[in-house]
Amino acid sequence: MKNNTIYMSILCLLLCFQNYNGKAQFLDNDINVYFGYVNGNFHNKEIIIEGDFISPSLYSNLEKLNGVSLKALYKGYKYFSFGISLEKLNGYNWEYADRSDYSGAEIILKSISPTIQFHNKFMKDGGLNSLKFVIEISPTFGSSILLLENPLCDIQSENNTVSQPMESTDLFFGLKGNAGFEYFISNSFGAYVTYSFENDWIKSKLYNDKKFSRTQLSFGIFVRFKKDKRYFY
Repeated sequence: MKNNTIYMSILCLLLCFQNYNGKAQFLDNDINVYFGYVNGNFHNKEIIIEGDFISPSLYSNLEKLNGVSLKALYKGYKYFSFGISLEKLNGYNWEYADRSDYSGAEIILKSISPTIQFHNKFMKDGGLNSLKFVIEISPTFGSSILLLENPLCDIQSENNTVSQPMESTDLFFGLKGNAGFEYFISNSFGAYVTYSFENDWIKSKLYNDKKFSRTQLSFGIFVRFKKDKRYFY
């Protein structure tokens, strides 16, 4: 009786294990749509030197950078996908020594990026059935909106003070690289984490920055569409 109980227990475990393996397999798919949260930091030097003129950087002294992202990718081949990425980020909390040039200012970055993603080949079973390592390269185009809380300077005329511009919209372009991984939670959706570095070039009348650099950590979920119907398990 004891042996029969052991045999039945082992059989039940084997059946459960086989059932688990079956449910753990995922179908390959062609289209992913990503929804994410972005947290980052600006880099480069805190001051800008142009000849004898020295001024604090606008971007490098912003201590906070966060926002949201949206991305859609189509898998064209086994090892890479291509698509488009959108971001809207807010930079704020400007601080530099005892200066107050851009104190209270906010930057809104809106960008669009044609994206190429390189990834490992999809496997029908094993660890790479649910995990994908990715590297992405994206040229970036966007606008940077500066919203000032205080005017940069006061200009007095004979009768009164001339009003100063309190906002500026400037175009920028750059190049971004991402590295990270994606994990399939089910055949319909998954989660991802990526780390990126980006260099951008810009020109404005309200600040002297000609370029800015940033690193970003992005994480979120993605929805999987157009799954491979030819593979059954």
